[in-house]
Amino acid sequence: MISCDVREVEFKGEKIDVGIYKNKNKNKKDVLFLHGLGSNTLDSYSKTLDKLPQERICAIDWLGHGATTKLLRDKDSYGAEYMADYLKTVIDFLIDNDILDTHFFIVAMSMSAIPIAYLYPQYEKNIKKIVFLHPAGMDKKMGYVFAFFSKYITQNIFFSWFFSYWILNKKARRVLQKNLKVKNWGVIVSKYASEGYDLFGHMKETHYIPEKFNKIKKPVLLVCGERDMIFTRRKYLHFAVEHNWKVHILGKEEHALGRGNSDSVAEEIKNFFELV
Repeated sequence: MISCDVREVEFKGEKIDVGIYKNKNKNKKDVLFLHGLGSNTLDSYSKTLDKLPQERICAIDWLGHGATTKLLRDKDSYGAEYMADYLKTVIDFLIDNDILDTHFFIVAMSMSAIPIAYLYPQYEKNIKKIVFLHPAGMDKKMGYVFAFFSKYITQNIFFSWFFSYWILNKKARRVLQKNLKVKNWGVIVSKYASEGYDLFGHMKETHYIPEKFNKIKKPVLLVCGERDMIFTRRKYLHFAVEHNWKVHILGKEEHALGRGNSDSVAEEIKNFFELV
């Protein structure tokens, strides 16, 4: 059973709370899970993690997401390199405190693929294999669309989630529809928006980074849904074929794989990492 342990970590001279999720298994085949944009660990992976009971699992919440502190003002944004710095700080903390072994597997969802690409040269000796779930970072066209949303639309919470996340995310629609009769239903919209596009913010110049993904030499498995509408599948699938990555496409699945076909996702992870 996975549990959350909020730990205090020093990042860029400030003490922040970091949501760290782990189980109690002693198996040294450690797997580090990183959720995607506008989500959190439990929302993205809870069903998948339950299917990997024999492994020593560790996961973290990104800045401003889940149980982790939000450092910047509402209209500020972090940027890809800033989030890579955060991830490096947390990985070093996990290893130093024996929460994560010095050699580990990585499962990175959506936008979290970008910090992995930034940090790979520093952790090449530590990383065993990588699973990317519908990764960002290889599609320049979508990068400009996301940059527009990040820089302009998110400055208006109300407009942001009725125009973008309402359209893109079925879960957001279901939650809002379910709570429309509640007087403070606007708080629900604000909650989703506060965990939204501010994760990578003005990423127009920092999120399209194929040259950094080119440096990844460890075995990679790319898993995506055939109905992924967030990123252009042909872009990252073409990149995967060019770089001899293994690829698995889940039929009828959309962008949020871990919330949907968790059995298939967990099975692909176990097989690729050769987990018992």
